[in-house]
Amino acid sequence: MCRHFIIPDSLRATKNTVYCIKCDHCDWKDMSVDTNNYDQWLNRACEQCGHNLLTEHDYKFVKLLEKLSGVINVIWLPVMLLRSFTKLVLGVSAPKVTFNEYEVKMDGVSQPKMVLKK
Repeated sequence: MCRHFIIPDSLRATKNTVYCIKCDHCDWKDMSVDTNNYDQWLNRACEQCGHNLLTEHDYKFVKLLEKLSGVINVIWLPVMLLRSFTKLVLGVSAPKVTFNEYEVKMDGVSQPKMVLKK
């Protein structure tokens, strides 16, 4: 039996966010799309040019990233709990950990690219 639990944002090492969907062939995009309704765009035609907005390949890749993010968060959880414990109980701040933010760019044809956000 698989049990799911939610790790609070403050204890996460990674977080996936779908913040829009855009057509790779024209300038059309919808900024109201998020992680909760992303699957509704699967194999849907662009309103402007008719091209596929979200291929099966890209959708599966996003789902894979979500699973990978979950695994990383579970692995990282003891470290984050220890950091919280040292600050709350001992009053000592642990060394700062810096996280980078990446954007995954997908075009439905080539390999997804991870780009460091500046």
